[in-house]
Parts: sequence; structure tokens; C-alpha cells
Amino acid sequence: MSWPEWGTNNEYGQGSTSNNPYAQQNSSRGFAGPAVPAVHVIGATPGNSPVVSTSFPPAAPPRGHLVPLGSPEQSGMSDANFTSYPYTLTALDLFKSLPPPRVYQGSNNLVFISSTTNDSFGDVGPLTKWPFDNIELQYYNVLARNKVAHPPNYDALKVIISEADVVHAAINEYLTPVNIAFKELLNQYGIHHEIYCRSEDTHHAKANRDGKDFVQISRVDLSWGYWHPSSNAYVRFGILEFKKPGALTYTDFENSYQTVLGSGAKICRQLKKYCQAYGMPRAACCSYDALICFNFEGNMSIWQGNPGPKTPARFRWVKREDIAGSLVVFLFECLRQSFIVQSIKVANFST
Repeated sequence: MSWPEWGTNNEYGQGSTSNNPYAQQNSSRGFAGPAVPAVHVIGATPGNSPVVSTSFPPAAPPRGHLVPLGSPEQSGMSDANFTSYPYTLTALDLFKSLPPPRVYQGSNNLVFISSTTNDSFGDVGPLTKWPFDNIELQYYNVLARNKVAHPPNYDALKVIISEADVVHAAINEYLTPVNIAFKELLNQYGIHHEIYCRSEDTHHAKANRDGKDFVQISRVDLSWGYWHPSSNAYVRFGILEFKKPGALTYTDFENSYQTVLGSGAKICRQLKKYCQAYGMPRAACCSYDALICFNFEGNMSIWQGNPGPKTPARFRWVKREDIAGSLVVFLFECLRQSFIVQSIKVANFST
């Protein structure tokens, strides 16, 4: 099979540009072609040899690309090359703009054990409810102040079947609004730490099971953290794990006040492992149609055993329409708790 004929010399457009969408004169239809370097020659002198150097001129961003005012990329550009639109929505408005629920196909509540080490973490229970109501109102009032976002665009074709589908849809529908709102809360409370949201965050730790040492790997779907200058370390404060639709069943938690059973028990053990790995007691799990937030209690250093002891916990069950707002509140409370542990003081942010 041959490459498509972009030009008479090669597929990268070095030759004829009559049918090459990547060539420079056709940049309105595609990307600019290879930049041609400028050659600079300094002639020889009685004491020096000639010097030849090259440089590439700054490439103009494609139409519609925003560049900072006064940046080098702006030289030679006109206002017609990009368009900036003012924000029209507050962060709170974003929470109200969820698309209709997606189609579920083949969903069930089966949860598979992702790692055999999960079984070394004991059961969770008893459970007590963890209300957010008072602090939700406080944060929501802050999020209604400023316009910080554009109306979201959603994938109209997405169907939710697998866990990967949940990740795709959740990032588009929940997590972008969540991070926008979370950043606005940080600004409003004068918190200037650099906060990062990371996918597939991996942690290795030594563990022992049945008298044998091994390396325990924790790979978290999504985590939030910040760089702590005093300890010269990256500190994680929020964990979010994804499951396919139907994996979170309300009755596993609501009717299991003494011990979480069923698929919920597997999820709790997995979250306990992640929390112990990162030294934090709080984690959440999202199945697109629901979110559950946990605050595990007790001494996490003894959570793992053969199996470990049962762990009491507080939990909050969140319906789909409230996921974005509740996740922001959960993350902000996790950050507050992390600042207390790390002895970080911030004005206007009670720790």
C-alpha cells in the first residue's frame, strides 16, 4: 500500500503543492508546511573564519488560536487571525448544563477485582452519612459570583457501556466543569498553590503478605495534588476512581450500615488501598450515573493484613445531576484537610 500523494517529491509537501493541504499557501485548509530557515553569514576577517548560522522565523498560529498579548507570536498578526469570546457562564451555571443522560447498553453491577492485593484490605463498616449541605451552600454562593466559562460542548454520539466510556464522558461532562469551578474557588479564597489534576497516577510501595515481601502498585484513575515547597514533595489530596454504569448500587451502602457487601465491598477495598498508598483518608468513585465519596477512619497503617481490620467510614451518595457540584465540594474539603495535615496556613481559608 502506497502513501497518499501529497506532493510530487514526497508526502510531506516538499515538492509541488497543487494537491498538498499541508503546504504553506494552503494553510487556511490545514497546517503550515515545513518552515524554511533563514541563513545568516558573517564574512571572514583576518583573525576569524566565516560563520554561518540559521534561524527559524516564528510561525503564526493557525486561525482561531489564542496567543497572549504582547507575545512574540503576535508580531505580524492581525486581529483577523484569532477570535476571543467573553465568558458567559459562572461556575455554578456549568453544573446546571449537563446533557441528557446517555444510553446504557449491557450495564450490570459486576465489579472485578483489579488486583489481588485489594483482598488484603479489610471490610468497611459501619457506615455513617457524611452531609455536605451547609458547606455546599457556602461554596455555591462563591461560585455564582464571576463568569469564568463558555457553554460546554458535549459528544452527542457517546454511548456508555464500558469503564473507558465512563472516563470519556465524565471528563467531558463533569470533570472539566469541576476543575474550572475548583480553580475559581482557589482564586476566591486566595489559594495560590499550583494544583494539578493527573490521570493514571502510579505509586509503588513495599508490602508484605503471608510473610512474603512484594511491591504493591497503585494506579489511580484520577488524582489531584500540589507541590509543597517546604517538604519539597508532591502532595496528593483527592482521588477519583471510575467504574462502569451500574457498578455503584445504592443498596450496597444504604442497607449495609454494619459492613459494606457485594460490589461495594470490592470498591471500598480498592479505595482503601489507594488511600493508604497516598497517605490520605478520602477517596471517591464515579460510575457516570452516581458518585460516592468516602472518608475512611481509623489507623490506616494497619488497614492491610490477612485481611486487615474492618474500617469505619463516612460516606455520601450523590445522584447524577449533583455529581459535578458535590465533587467540587469534596475536593475542596479534601484540600482543607490536607492543608491541616501539612500545616499550611492560608488567609481566608479556615484550617
